[in-house]
Amino acid sequence: MGYRKFKADLAAAKEAKYDRISRLRGGDSEGEITFLYEHDEPFCQVEIQISIQDVENYPDSRQVLLFTASDDVDKGLIGRLQKTAPHLVRKSIHGVITEFSRQMATSKCEPPAEGPTEATSPDSEDEHTPSLQSEPWGESDLESDDDDGAFVDSRRLSTKTEEHAPVDIQQRDATEQQRKDLLQAMRRGFAVGINDHREYQLGDILSLAVKVSELGLTDNGLAWGLKPTDYVVMLLKFPHGYPSPSEYQNLRGKQSVACVRFGKCCSAKPSNVSAQAAFHDDPIDIDRASDAKAKASARHTVHDSAEFIPLYLFSSITKLLNEDFPTLLHTRRDHGISWSAARILLHRKSEGAHIRDDTFRSSTVDHVAEAKLKDEQPSSAPTHWVLSQDDALVEEEQFNIPLVLMQFALQSIIKSGKFCINCHEHLEEGFEAMKPYVCSRPLCLHQYFSSGLGPSIEHDILTAPYVVDLVVSFFYAAALGNRIRELPTGLGLKTFRPGTPTAPNHDHEAEVCFATRVAKCHFAHPRFQSGERLLMVVRDGKFNAGMPILSSPVAERHLCEVKDVGMHGFDFNILQTWTSNLGDLVKSPDAKSGASSPEKKWKSVYIFRCTHEFDDLRDSERYIALLIMACGIPPVTKMREFLQANPAQKLSSWSRLDHPTYKLLHWIVASNRSLIVYDDHGSGIETLGGTKVIGMPEGWMQFRFLQGSPEKELRFMEQIASAFPEDPESPSMVIPTLFAFHGSPLGNWHSIIRSSLDHTKTEHGRSYGNGVYLSNKFDTSILYCKPKTNMGSPGSPMMDDHWPRSVLKVASAIAICEVINRPADFVSVNPHYVVKDIDWIQCRYLFVKVGEAVPKIDTPIMSQNSLGYLRQDASRKLHGKLEILIPTSAIPVSRLRMFPHLTAGGLAIEWANKSGSQEESETFEGEDLDGIFDSSGEKSE
Repeated sequence: MGYRKFKADLAAAKEAKYDRISRLRGGDSEGEITFLYEHDEPFCQVEIQISIQDVENYPDSRQVLLFTASDDVDKGLIGRLQKTAPHLVRKSIHGVITEFSRQMATSKCEPPAEGPTEATSPDSEDEHTPSLQSEPWGESDLESDDDDGAFVDSRRLSTKTEEHAPVDIQQRDATEQQRKDLLQAMRRGFAVGINDHREYQLGDILSLAVKVSELGLTDNGLAWGLKPTDYVVMLLKFPHGYPSPSEYQNLRGKQSVACVRFGKCCSAKPSNVSAQAAFHDDPIDIDRASDAKAKASARHTVHDSAEFIPLYLFSSITKLLNEDFPTLLHTRRDHGISWSAARILLHRKSEGAHIRDDTFRSSTVDHVAEAKLKDEQPSSAPTHWVLSQDDALVEEEQFNIPLVLMQFALQSIIKSGKFCINCHEHLEEGFEAMKPYVCSRPLCLHQYFSSGLGPSIEHDILTAPYVVDLVVSFFYAAALGNRIRELPTGLGLKTFRPGTPTAPNHDHEAEVCFATRVAKCHFAHPRFQSGERLLMVVRDGKFNAGMPILSSPVAERHLCEVKDVGMHGFDFNILQTWTSNLGDLVKSPDAKSGASSPEKKWKSVYIFRCTHEFDDLRDSERYIALLIMACGIPPVTKMREFLQANPAQKLSSWSRLDHPTYKLLHWIVASNRSLIVYDDHGSGIETLGGTKVIGMPEGWMQFRFLQGSPEKELRFMEQIASAFPEDPESPSMVIPTLFAFHGSPLGNWHSIIRSSLDHTKTEHGRSYGNGVYLSNKFDTSILYCKPKTNMGSPGSPMMDDHWPRSVLKVASAIAICEVINRPADFVSVNPHYVVKDIDWIQCRYLFVKVGEAVPKIDTPIMSQNSLGYLRQDASRKLHGKLEILIPTSAIPVSRLRMFPHLTAGGLAIEWANKSGSQEESETFEGEDLDGIFDSSGEKSE
């Protein structure tokens, strides 16, 4: 339900009447409500603000903030508020307000505690208090869905509410059980290790690892940032002691008994520093680290030779292992079904009535039968040794927690391209996505973009920073030219109000000194946050009466980042300045604006905040807002530095990135469902066997579509099969596809890489018919890379349309497309190819003209060496500065198997040297990395 439900409930609550409550409205932040509460003793009206932190899960939100912005609040009232906060979790807005009124009416007016109580003071610990090393897990872990987190904001009131007290259970030495479990895991083929010492346990962190080359992956592994020499590693930490099998299987919902981190490492065992950092909750910002020790620690993590790197692409798997895996395990064991059937069953039972279809059945028996029917059918082909292992259904006394967790995680990765990551049903028959994806159900597609269900953007920033820079640059150019086909609506995105000179609609007014970057507010306790983006508009400028303030070409506007907030103001950085059209960026420090003036003068400004619903704006206003917000996205290099220094953190935890900007960035990256890789690694020398296209002019960066959007790729494969049916009796030597250039203005590429080429709009005329225009000559297509008319406002000069935070500074882009080789069915072949059927075209390469000084970023090589170059139709070869040679890596390996004559080389692939198709009966032996079994002699049994 999430944010839409929150908005609907808020609208309904505004119409209702509540005792002692008035002026109910939405707050400044997403998921926040504010109202006035009439207090009796002493009589006063107090402004109350309640913020639901995980609004995506509303009304099942598990963390609620309660605070007041009113000054001189009676201490007794603060005490009441503290007692009230824990009762507000997992309720609707109506329930929150009703419960707030009830609690405030019945609770005693007692002042808050000034310091730690006896239960929380470190000095009060006695012999009955378990130490941190051996603290048992809580009742809430065993019985409830979650540790509900409600607390009163410590900045306004006093303290966070206490967590559920732990259950007093008998401590036991788990060393032998852990040794037994790790021995079995080693005998199943995994390298096992321990990090650091922990009382009653074999080690503080356990590790299980397997070499990537043992997993039988092909190009998928490279697309995921995995090299054959890497290790896939699972780290396990048991903060409250090692649970017995029965205790673990009885956990429900979110639990803190078994903490799991899933990632990769260049060695079988990560270093102690790296392993501990993986469980570190407090992010380190290298740029803002106040002491040398913190900076050194961050940089050590970045350059650790045995660094544990999270597999962000599979963050949904890591999340499941840490939260709902015990429920999934219980479901599977209870019904004796497979993992995929258990996931289908749980998803089906959780569906709301508003999305259930005609096949929905209410009984568990029906659900189980349906899940089994939709489950993956056993294959008669040889099974990979990882897929053949399944210890989830063994007897309870033989159950091995680390082994089952590792088996499930690896099987989920290997099969990730076959199943929808939301409903867990099979993707379209005949197609396997190269990264986790969803099926075509509208709900699954919506959740992929709006709820963070899809692969996290952290993976792309770490492994493909140039690609992230590229897609944000395309988005910026599209916003500048009003060319975004599908705007980011339905996401609950907050943005700036547009405002006009007669109705500014600003959020605040302030006095600003641009020389010192200090703002003084006209009110106390400004509720700004560090990292928040604000737009400051200088009030003494001239405004066009009919034009929104944010885009007025004569208004001086500054996009700013809040640094530190004080009692009556804040410090800030200026991210971008405009003194004319939004497309005319002020780049020179000598530009005539307040930001460049050395004088310490105070100026009056309007302050605009990202508090307005994006969906409520008109389209023209939406483009203005998106353009400004895009300028607030940090450079990819800075985001990457933060993630490297904080391997356990999400980008959203970075203090220099506010929530609206992060949400927009997430949508930009996640909505690009094509898998694009940077192909120019190395010295750039054109060598046979490489992945570089030979014959292109100098100065163009090469990107490759490792896979287009899944549904488009499937349709293209179907068109090839239809046009050139396979005949085993008479193998054809046909060349099924040809290659051609397509040039288009920069603002079009945001939509092209998402939904492919089409001919819905005419930009350069259609003299040779209706369709997509392509050419086999680079010099012809490059002419179409510039827009026919200037982008931006009518009459404005040609403006620089690259994203101002870009390291690439993209100037233009041109694609090499693969086209079904049926020229007789084209609309035209001379002087251009004109293709009407868009399913006949698939982009394979993107060449980008970039700035002169692109910084070198060391990233994983995302593709293997090519097997040579494709045989092209002799009458329709590509031409650049020379005849262009296309590497075989341009097309899927499955196509080379269908048409082996397309390359003169063999089809042996480096990744396939170990096919991983060993029979189940084959014996595997892992590795004891720390001599765990040396003293016990168990290894030699």
